[in-house]
Amino acid sequence: MEFAETPFHFELPPELLENIIISLKRAGGRRERRKSVRQRFPLLQMMAPFYRKMPKANQFVPVLCYDLSTAGVAFYWPSAPDFSKAILGLGERSQLTYVAARVVRKVDCGPNGRVLLGCEFVDRVGVS
Repeated sequence: MEFAETPFHFELPPELLENIIISLKRAGGRRERRKSVRQRFPLLQMMAPFYRKMPKANQFVPVLCYDLSTAGVAFYWPSAPDFSKAILGLGERSQLTYVAARVVRKVDCGPNGRVLLGCEFVDRVGVS
């Protein structure tokens, strides 16, 4: 899948990113069981599917997010995914915070094949 060079618009409030990191530390990599409030988040962020190996920085593509909370994120994918885990780059493009996420929900968005993927944050990770 190829994406044209797209201007990025990042408006992730620093305090929300910090709350995500705190939530991940508190969970210690365990599944988050509390419900958290989701906020509409119709912005582009970076994502790479996880296939047994940590993706390289050049393997990330922009995805349009739908909503975000301290426990997870939902974003649109162009077709049914062939992955169950992903790495997301959140925040400013020059200073992304990378988090591992598990796909926990898939919702078809009509005849064009687009899918809304709901993901649960698992842990903070590093990407080279």
